[in-house]
Amino acid sequence: DYYASRGLGDVYKRQMVNLTIRHTRMITGIIVFMRISYMTVVFFAIMKWKFTIIKKVKKRLLEQI
Repeated sequence: DYYASRGLGDVYKRQMVNLTIRHTRMITGIIVFMRISYMTVVFFAIMKWKFTIIKKVKKRLLEQI
């Protein structure tokens, strides 16, 4: 009886370790996805800002002619 209950404890500990590893990997994946998403948003915001500046400069140059 003693060894059987001890064996179950080891099984439960292993399950907890496996769940912790699985959750850590899942959370890491979410963080990586969020960082990539954030970088994509920043990239497109910079590109939009860049094209807005180019349009304004082009418009001013055309007004001078």
